[in-house]
Amino acid sequence: LGAMLADDKDILYKPLTDPEWLKLKQHFIVDDNLCAKFQEVYEKFEKNMQHILASCRHSLKKTSPFGTFLSTGINMLYYAIFSSAIQQNSELFLVESDPATLSKFWNLPDQNRYVRYFYKKTLPSVGIKEVIYTPKLLASLTIEDLARKIVKSEPKVDPTFKIRQKNYDPSKFVKIRILTEQKLAINFKAIGTPKYTPPPLNTTIETLLVHIHGGGFIGLSSFVHQNYLRKWTKTIPNSIILSIDYRLSPQYAYPAALDDIWQGYYWILTQANAQLG
Repeated sequence: LGAMLADDKDILYKPLTDPEWLKLKQHFIVDDNLCAKFQEVYEKFEKNMQHILASCRHSLKKTSPFGTFLSTGINMLYYAIFSSAIQQNSELFLVESDPATLSKFWNLPDQNRYVRYFYKKTLPSVGIKEVIYTPKLLASLTIEDLARKIVKSEPKVDPTFKIRQKNYDPSKFVKIRILTEQKLAINFKAIGTPKYTPPPLNTTIETLLVHIHGGGFIGLSSFVHQNYLRKWTKTIPNSIILSIDYRLSPQYAYPAALDDIWQGYYWILTQANAQLG
């Protein structure tokens, strides 16, 4: 939560009579309620996070996935009744936890099948929600490449990709989640087979949003971030969202995550029209 604390010199913390706001108003339409809205959203987020942290303080010590799920649920109810104990226990959780516990906390919705199941039930419905695995068309990025800001590789010709590939090789493929309310003429079940035929170009899509999820490169996934991504594609007219997953540290060392993001983005730029329409 400390990372969420902004510098008090930030414009969002200044009154609307501040010279910076007055200068902005000369060029842009400024919502006078912006600061109040930002503060309201932040306080709600902080309160919810403290509730979750306090609830997980002891439950993550359980060895079984169901035990963790059940204990967390009971604790959530307990702190909903005895809310005065939330702040202290959430702070104790952060102080007491080692890196492995914090990693388990952030990846709980992905790694605990019971939490994952109930989380999915809370997600807004959306027309199309598919996962594809796109090939890496460039040689992997190295630290030397990043230092020189040069990508030496030339794209490969192979445009094939797969869907629902369990235990895929992340050194060769990138996982991308597709979310949209648009009707796509794509036979997702045939992807990765000789029966797959790329559809004609879709002329109804006006906005393509390439999303890279947060998590400090150590946790979370596109799955967890669907709570707002699905709302985006429902509220942005004629849009499609392609959310790129990437390998996480410390299991995969830098720059593995950046390589996945770059490879996924490159595939979208060069292959999405031809392969997905």
